[in-house]
Order: sequence, then C-alpha cells, then structure tokens
Amino acid sequence: KDQLKEAIDETKKLQKEIEDLSKKLVDKKSLNWQDKQQISDLLNKQDEIKNKIENINKLNLDKNLKEQQYRQFDEEIVKKQEELSELFEKIMTDEMKKMFEELQKLLEEVDKNKVNEMLEQMELTNEDIKDQLDRNLELFKQIEFEQKLSETIEKLEKLAEEQKELSEKTEDKKNDIDKLKEEQDEIDNKFDDFKKDIDELN
Repeated sequence: KDQLKEAIDETKKLQKEIEDLSKKLVDKKSLNWQDKQQISDLLNKQDEIKNKIENINKLNLDKNLKEQQYRQFDEEIVKKQEELSELFEKIMTDEMKKMFEELQKLLEEVDKNKVNEMLEQMELTNEDIKDQLDRNLELFKQIEFEQKLSETIEKLEKLAEEQKELSEKTEDKKNDIDKLKEEQDEIDNKFDDFKKDIDELN
C-alpha cells in the first residue's frame, strides 16, 4: 500500500515536470542540449515508475499466493484480488511503452515539433497512469478491509464457542474454580483484542 502511494506521488511529480517543460518548449524553434537532457531525465523517471509498478504487481501476486496457501477467503475477496492483478497488468500497456521508445528516438532526431506532440501525449498517458494507480489503491484498501473484517468475524465466532464451552464447564461443580477463572480471564483478554480490531475497522 505504501509503495502504491509512493508511485502515485512520483507520477504526480512527473506530471508537473512534463507540463513545465512543455510550456518552456512552446516558443522555442529548436531543442538545445539542456532541453534534450531534461526530456531524457523525464523518460528515465517514467521508466523508474514503470519498474516500480511492475514490482508492486509482483509483490501483490506473491502476497495473494501466500494468503491462499494458509487460509480461504470468501469468493468476493478472491474476485477483487484477481481484479486488482488485472488492473496492474493494464497500467503500462505496450502502446505506452512504444510511445516512450519513440520519444527517445525523436530526441536523437531533434525534431522539436514532434517532441512537443509526444510530450503532450506523455502528459495524458501519465494522467491515465495516476488515475489507474488511484483506483488500484482504493481497491487494495477495500480488499485489506474485507480481509480484516472476515478474520475478525472468525475470531468472534471462535471466542463465542470458547465462552460456551466454559459456561458448560462452570455448571459442572466438580471443576476447579481457579482454573475456570483463569480460562475466563484469557477469554476476556481475547475479547479486548477483538474490540481493538473492531475500533481499527471503524
């Protein structure tokens, strides 16, 4: 989640840099070395964001795989996890990657007009990437919430079962009172933890 937020911040920052450079190039007849260097830096930053997104997607897939190995979530959560993975796949399309490669070539050709067009395209593309990352973050938070809720409900059901068993033991006068009290304290402590989970979910 933190890495997703970072990627969104970096995309916003890159967006601003692209806008500033586009404005600066509008009245120029040709590109100088510094302009080309700036565009090259922007492309490198875009590439770093692309790598970050691919890495987040890999982490997300690994996380889902590990979770599925040790516990079953309901169908709705699993569906949302699959949807999130698909959204990640769609962020950096082949079309976008091709566009960045073309921009790199244009820099070598020093065609200022085409560079302007490509920068505009890059700006729009970056906006799409940012929007997509925002959607992914919201879906990620939703999945995180629903998983926590599901775990909390399971905890409460288990706790209710333990309390029921203890009540039955308490009715049997042969059982050791001190031991029963210890068990009740343990259940109370678990219930306090459960209340903390509920507060966190709220």
